[in-house]
Amino acid sequence: MLTVKEITTAKPRSKSYKLTDGKGLYLFITPKGSKHWRLDYSFHLKRKTISLGSYPMLSLSQARQQQAEIKDLIAQGTCPLEKRKQEKLLQKAEQQTFEDIAKQWFKHAKRFKVPKHLRNYCVMMLIYRRYYE
Repeated sequence: MLTVKEITTAKPRSKSYKLTDGKGLYLFITPKGSKHWRLDYSFHLKRKTISLGSYPMLSLSQARQQQAEIKDLIAQGTCPLEKRKQEKLLQKAEQQTFEDIAKQWFKHAKRFKVPKHLRNYCVMMLIYRRYYE
């Protein structure tokens, strides 16, 4: 188990290295001296790594709390990386205005010469919007 003293006194080396806390949580220290919390876990027999944040923005206790939350997600059968991607997609979709979507559509509409292709594209966009709303 890591202590705050070990973290604050950790100095950069010529190569990146890890200070492990246990259960997959570790502090990744780069040669430039930046410190990043990461968590190794396995999901469906595949090893994955998720970044939690940088030290000191994310303290040791906060990193351990996030580790526990991620382990709970895994126990429920949810991949934390996939969940994070979905949250970012939803956030991006919520931030888009009608103007943004219209501009995006207009860029694609210029290339459609066959009306059927334009109709198919519009249907796909409607399905996409319904799925993410």
